Amino acid sequence: MKKLLALAVVAGAAYVGWSRLRGVGSDDLWHEATTR
Repeated sequence: MKKLLALAVVAGAAYVGWSRLRGVGSDDLWHEATTR
């Protein structure tokens, strides 16, 4: 169970890092989705 949680955390961090690396466009979209 701990492995699954750790994997989820790593995946989340990687997704956030990747979306930031890709540029403002995807980051804007993510911001819009999370702030509503």
